[in-house]
Amino acid sequence: MSIGAANLFTRNFWKAYVNPQVSAAGGASVAKVTSLVIKVGALLVILFLPTQFALDLQLLGGVWILQTLPALVFGLYTNWFRAPALLAGWFLGFFGGTYLAWDAGLKPLHVVSLGGGPVMVYIGLLPLAANIVVACVLNALLPAQATAKA
Repeated sequence: MSIGAANLFTRNFWKAYVNPQVSAAGGASVAKVTSLVIKVGALLVILFLPTQFALDLQLLGGVWILQTLPALVFGLYTNWFRAPALLAGWFLGFFGGTYLAWDAGLKPLHVVSLGGGPVMVYIGLLPLAANIVVACVLNALLPAQATAKA
């Protein structure tokens, strides 16, 4: 994973913003150093942070990655959604989900009252629903894009 992350950093950040003229050998060197930094960082996390932090981060990671689902599915498989609406939905889902998880004491379930009684729901599904609703509403309200003519 550190090698993959280092390659992504080198191609998408280093080459794009720091040194666009970097050679293949220079990119490999940057990726090696970045991979080493990531590994040292992971080791420091394992040695110095409590185990509960890893569990909390796992819960938050699940909530966060779930919020990318509408942007990926709707953005790639439909032509109706536009980027600003999907980004606004992701933003609300990401930060709303983080707040819900934090407010619930970093527990994976949230109690929702649906008419008859309380129902336990995975904490990532509530912001996912808000994410989709915001993306749909904003997309309907945004003016249509003009199509470019060749």
